Amino acid sequence: MTSSVFDRLSQQGTAASAAREAKEKEDREKQQQRRAAEKAAVRPKMDRAKLQQMHAPQDPKLPKVRSPKQKDSFYNRLSKQETASSAAHHKAETSGTPGLKSPKKANSEVFNRLYKQETAATKAHHLKEEPLPISPKKGKPTPPPSLLKRMEEAAKSPEKKPVPIEMKLHIRTKGDKKEGKPYSDLDLTQADVRRQINMFSSGKISDRALAFDIIGALFHRDFTPGPHWQIGTAILEDLDPLLDKTLLDGVEGEFKIYGAHKEAKYDWKESNQFARAEGNLLISKGDIYVDGYSYKVSG
Repeated sequence: MTSSVFDRLSQQGTAASAAREAKEKEDREKQQQRRAAEKAAVRPKMDRAKLQQMHAPQDPKLPKVRSPKQKDSFYNRLSKQETASSAAHHKAETSGTPGLKSPKKANSEVFNRLYKQETAATKAHHLKEEPLPISPKKGKPTPPPSLLKRMEEAAKSPEKKPVPIEMKLHIRTKGDKKEGKPYSDLDLTQADVRRQINMFSSGKISDRALAFDIIGALFHRDFTPGPHWQIGTAILEDLDPLLDKTLLDGVEGEFKIYGAHKEAKYDWKESNQFARAEGNLLISKGDIYVDGYSYKVSG
């Protein structure tokens, strides 16, 4: 009874192990099949037709090249042979058949034709300008006749007269005032300041604006311009004749009086200079007086 139980148990174990082994074998086969499928997907397919072309046997008509001498003769023969297309190309060039020109020849004809053509602009550009005649005395180019004519007319024409003014101008320097000398006539030739005087006379600008122009004109009359000079703005100061009675010495009437000065500074390479014009300006309706005027350069 006991032995039959053990026999039955051993048979059951044998059947279970056999089933497990069969399942493992089946799993291994499936895994191998999956790996083969993956490799087949990754590996490119070989084109047998291309392989056959690559390994095609040599043309039996061509001679077999073995020695270096045979190689040289073989390549020399190939170089002398011409294909049908090249032979037709050369035949068209030599025969002169219309419509069959080589690209090289056609291009050269086009460029030669373009090169020989000149437009009106290029012809005018290439024309050489005639040099001006040289005067034998001075050795300088003679001006063109039109310019010479204008120069002659300008020389014959009378000089331009200064703008007439309706006021009288007087001046007395600082040295003349110390010596007790009277005023002398002041002649300002600048056209712009003379226009300003006429505008003041007609009531279009103020006496203060005119004072700026008068001291500026006197400064530029005496100042020698040059590089590195910095010219400043004129400065005016109202003066009261009641505080300084000498302001009206030698004049009569009602005046607006300004103390005025204008200066310039030169500062270049450790060199400093100053140019200054100053004086008192007395302005009335009919007269302008510049009293105690001085101009000096220092430094």
